[in-house]
Amino acid sequence: MYLPKFFGKHSACLLLAAALAAGASPAPSGAQGREKPEAILLFALKAYQDGFYDPAAEAFRRYLGATAGRARAAEARYLLAESLRRAERFGEASEVFKEFLERHPKDGRADEGRFRLGEISEKKGNSSAAARFYAAVGKGALRAEAVYRVALLRLKASEWMGAAAALKEFAELAPEDARVEAAVYERARALDRLTRFEEAEAAYRVGIARFPKSERARGARRRAGFLQLRLKKYEMAAATFREVMKLNPREAKSADIRLSLAASLFGQKNYTKAAKGFEDSLSLRLSEDERRTAQRGAAEAWWNAKNYERAAIAYRRLIGEKGKSRLLGRFVRSVKLSGGCSWAEQEALRFALGAAKRGAPLTPPGRLLLAGCLQEAGMKVEAVENHRAVVRASGKSPTGVAASLKIAEILENSGHPKDAAARYEKLIPLLGALKEEERKAHPALLGGVYRGALRAAGIHFRAGDCGSALRLVKAIPRGSVPGKSRAEVASLRAECAFQKGELGEAEIYFGKVLVGARRPVLAARARVRLAAIAEKQGDKKEALRRLQDALPLLPSEMRREARLSAGRLLRELGRAKESRAMLVPFAVDEKADAGRRRAVWLALARDAAAAKEWGEADEALRNWKALSPDEPGEGLALWAAVLFRSGKCPLASAAARDALAAGAGNAGELLRIRASCLMEEKKFAEASAVLEKISEGKPGDAEVALQFAGALERSGEGREAAGAYARFLEKFANHAAAPGAALRLGFLEAGEGNREAALAAYRLAVRSSDLGVAEPARYQLALDLEDRGKLPKALKAYELLAVRNLAGSKWRRASAWRAAAMLEREKKWKRALAYYLRIERGGRAEGGGGAAEEKEVRQAAARARRLEAYLLSVKRREEKMESREPLFR
Repeated sequence: MYLPKFFGKHSACLLLAAALAAGASPAPSGAQGREKPEAILLFALKAYQDGFYDPAAEAFRRYLGATAGRARAAEARYLLAESLRRAERFGEASEVFKEFLERHPKDGRADEGRFRLGEISEKKGNSSAAARFYAAVGKGALRAEAVYRVALLRLKASEWMGAAAALKEFAELAPEDARVEAAVYERARALDRLTRFEEAEAAYRVGIARFPKSERARGARRRAGFLQLRLKKYEMAAATFREVMKLNPREAKSADIRLSLAASLFGQKNYTKAAKGFEDSLSLRLSEDERRTAQRGAAEAWWNAKNYERAAIAYRRLIGEKGKSRLLGRFVRSVKLSGGCSWAEQEALRFALGAAKRGAPLTPPGRLLLAGCLQEAGMKVEAVENHRAVVRASGKSPTGVAASLKIAEILENSGHPKDAAARYEKLIPLLGALKEEERKAHPALLGGVYRGALRAAGIHFRAGDCGSALRLVKAIPRGSVPGKSRAEVASLRAECAFQKGELGEAEIYFGKVLVGARRPVLAARARVRLAAIAEKQGDKKEALRRLQDALPLLPSEMRREARLSAGRLLRELGRAKESRAMLVPFAVDEKADAGRRRAVWLALARDAAAAKEWGEADEALRNWKALSPDEPGEGLALWAAVLFRSGKCPLASAAARDALAAGAGNAGELLRIRASCLMEEKKFAEASAVLEKISEGKPGDAEVALQFAGALERSGEGREAAGAYARFLEKFANHAAAPGAALRLGFLEAGEGNREAALAAYRLAVRSSDLGVAEPARYQLALDLEDRGKLPKALKAYELLAVRNLAGSKWRRASAWRAAAMLEREKKWKRALAYYLRIERGGRAEGGGGAAEEKEVRQAAARARRLEAYLLSVKRREEKMESREPLFR
C-alpha cells in the first residue's frame, strides 16, 4: 500500500486508528489468532502517544485479554485507564483505575491512579469519594496537590476540622507554593469556625508572621486581637490592637477596636488607662450598645482605679436622667467613698432619689447607704423614708435591723421618745431571727440594738411602765446588762407543774420567771413552755406569740424545735410569708434532721408557688434538691413550673425532663414547658418532637398543631413542615392563624417545586386581613400569572398590589417594579415612569434602609431620569415637527 510522505513516522497508526474509528470490519479469526501481544501493545502505545485514545483503549484491552501478554500488564492496565480518562469515558476509566490498584497495589503509579480517581470523582460531583481518593495518595510528588484538593473539598462542604488538617499538611509539604498564603489564613478561619479559639489565634499569628503584607493580614490581625481578648491574653490583645491602628490609621476610629483595646487594658488591671480609653471612645460614632459598653467600661474602670469621684460621674452618666439602671447602688457607693455625703452634695443625692423613684433598682444595703448619706447631708425626711423602705424590704435581715435602729435613733433625737421606745422594743425579736454567723459579723449592730433597748427601758420606767421596762431588760443577753437574776426556784416549780399536767399552775410560775428573771435561758424556756401550754389549751395565736418571744433567747437545739413549731403554727393560721421567715433558718441549719429539712423546703416552695412568688419558690426547690430527695417527681414538676414562670428556660426544660423521667404527674404541662423552652433556645428539631407528643395527647389543640408545623419548618424539615401546615389548615380552617399558615405552606410547596399546591395555599392566604400575609400571597399569584404568559392579568394584579403607599412594604415595591417593567415592554412610558417615581419616593420616605434599599432607590431614580429624558426628547421632536414650515403652500 502506498503511504504518502507527509503522513510521517506514525502514518500506519493514524490509518489504523481512522479505520477503527470508522468501524472497519475485523480481521478474519485466523489473522487475529496470529496477532502477537507485543504488536498489539506497540500499536496501543503509539495510538496513545498520538492522542487516539479510543483506539488505544481498545488495543490495551486486547493486549490484556491475550493469554501471552502478561509481562507488561500493569503498564497496559494503567495506560488503558488513562486512555479512557482522556477520552472522557470517566465511568470506565474509574473502574479500570480501581482494578489497577487492586491488581497492582505496589506499582509506582498507584498514587497517580488514586489521584486520577479523585479527579474523576470530583468531575462526577462525588466530593466525598474524591476527598477519600485524594487522601489515600501517599507521600510523594502528588501528595501536596492531593492534600490541597482535599482541603478545597472540605472547605466547600463546611467540614472545618478536615479542612484545617489538610491545609496544615499542604503548607508543610509545599512551603514555596503560591497557594500556601491563602491556605495558612483559611486554616485559621476554619479553626475559628470550629470555636477552637486557642488554635485559631495561634494560626492567625502564624499567617501574619509568614505573610505580613498579605491582603488577608489586616482582617486576620483584627480577628486575632478579638480572640486574644476572648482568651484573656490581655497584653497580647492590647499589642495587637495597637498594631492594627498603626498599620491602618483609619482603624483608630473603629469603635470595636478602640473598645476592645480599652477592655484589654482593663483585663491587665491598668484601670486608669482603660477608663481613659473608654472615655475617648465616646467621641466616636457608636451604636447604642457600643455607647452603653463604653460608658459602663469607663465607670467600672474608674471604680477599680479607686477614683470614686470620676466613677460617680461615669455612673451618673450611665444611669441618665430617665433611666432605670441597676447601677444606682454603685453610684451611691461612689458618692459615699468620694466624700460626697455632705450638705455640698445634696444635688447628687437628689439625683439618686429621683432615679430610685423612677424605678432604678436599689438593694437594701444600697438603700441603707443612701439613707445614711441623706442623714449626713441633713435631709432627715428623705433619710427616714429610705430607712423605712429598707425595713419593708428586709426587716429581719441585718440590713433591715440596722435601718430600724437608725429610724429609732432619729425619732429619739427628734423629740419622740415613746415612738423611739416602741421601735427599740421591736428590734429585740429581730435579733433572734439572725443566723449565728450574721450575729458574729455584726457586733456593732447588736451593741447598738442593746443600747437602744436599755434606753427604751429607761423611757418606759420614766413613763411608769415597769412591766415593759423589765421585759426589755430581761430580753438583753447577760453580758450586756449589769445585775443578777434569781429565778431558778420559780422555773423549777413551773417545770414540775408542766410535767404533771397542771397547766394553770405552770402558767403562773412561768409568768413569774418572765417578770423576775434576768437569766436568758430560763426566760426562754419559760416562754417555750408557755407556748406549749397555750397550744394545749387550744389558743394557737397565743402559742405562736409566746414562741416568737422565746426564739431570741433559746439555745440552738431548742431554737430549732421552737422555730419549727412556730412555723407550723403560722402556716395553720394562714400567715405564709411569716411562716417562711420562721422556717427558713431551720431549713438551712445543717445540724437539723435532713428529712424534716426536705419537708420544710418543699412546703415553702408550694406556698411560694401558690402566691406566684417564683423567685422564692425557685430558691426553696434548689435547697430541697440539694438534700437529695428519694422521690423527686413531685418536687421536680413544681420546680419546672416555677423556673418556667421565672423566665429560666434552660433550667425549666431540664427540670421538666427530669420530672418526666421520674414519672411525675401532669405530663402534658411538663411537655408544654419543654416545647416552649426548646423553641426559645432555637432547638427546633427537639421542640418538634416534643410538640408531636403533645399533639398526640391533644389532637384538637390548634396552637400546638401550629407550633409543631413552625418547629418543623425552622428545623429545616421542609416537606414534613408542609404536611403539618396542610393538616392544620384541614383541621382548623377557621382559625385566626390559618391564612398565615397557608402562606408558609405556599412558600414550602414552592420550594419543593409543587407549583399548583403552592398556588392553592396562596389563594387561601390572600383572604387574610393582615397585609403582612395577604400581600406576599397576592404577589406570588401575580408572578404565576406572569410566568404563564397571562400578562394583562399579571399587570392588573401587580398594579392592584402596588396601589397603596410603597413605603414599608417590599411586596408593593416589588409589584411596582414588575408593573413598570411590563409597561416599558408595552411602550407605555408615562405609566412606567409614574411607577419608577413612586418607587423612588417610597424608598426616600421610608429612610434608614440598608444598602439594598439605597441601591433600589438609585436604580429607580436612574430609570426615571432616562424615561423623563426620552419623553422630553420625543416632545421636543414633536414640537419641532409642528413648527417647521411646509415647502409648498
